[in-house]
Amino acid sequence: VDDRLLDGEQSASLVLSVLDLYSDDDFDGAVDVVVSVTTTDDDNAGYEVSTAGAAVTEAGSTTTFTAVLDVQPTSAVAFSISSPDTGEATVSPAQLTFTNSNWNTTQTVTVTGIDDSLIDGNQTTAVTVAVNASSNSAYTSLPTQTVSVTTSDDDTASFTLSGTTA
Repeated sequence: VDDRLLDGEQSASLVLSVLDLYSDDDFDGAVDVVVSVTTTDDDNAGYEVSTAGAAVTEAGSTTTFTAVLDVQPTSAVAFSISSPDTGEATVSPAQLTFTNSNWNTTQTVTVTGIDDSLIDGNQTTAVTVAVNASSNSAYTSLPTQTVSVTTSDDDTASFTLSGTTA
């Protein structure tokens, strides 16, 4: 049975026996047969990150993206969420944790634009979603995913003249 649970190979023993009450009496003496069965797990560790409108402004606007696991883990899977340029965009929360009970519920990360008072044009930040090393071992080798977020610059060049007349 496909269980969508990342649980590796599973072994079981099946017992085949004759039910004397419902069978021909010639089979009453038949010896039970034990059959060992191994179920190969067809589930693979993975996660999806989706983006919807990955743009913010220096005025402090926000955008969100979500993450969710592909299959049910046997133990917790934690992700670190980080912005490499917190002068342009910050993230919250900094960690997402999925368990065997919430693995298929999307979790949301909010990205907020930061006003830097520099005339630096629009800046793109690659927000990273990485599996923590202490997570379920089936997930720790998964690659880091990135979400590109563009922060729109709200600064313009200007000057003020101040003077006195002589």
